[in-house]
Amino acid sequence: MEAGGGDAAAEAMFAELGLAVHQFNLLAHEKFYTKVAAAS
Repeated sequence: MEAGGGDAAAEAMFAELGLAVHQFNLLAHEKFYTKVAAAS
């Protein structure tokens, strides 16, 4: 992909994959990482 060897369909699929991985990372962080309670 970086060398420009992919066609438009492959580039679109790679972009969708990147977004899906990003969304997964956000969801995993929200569900599995410890949240710090706000001090009052």
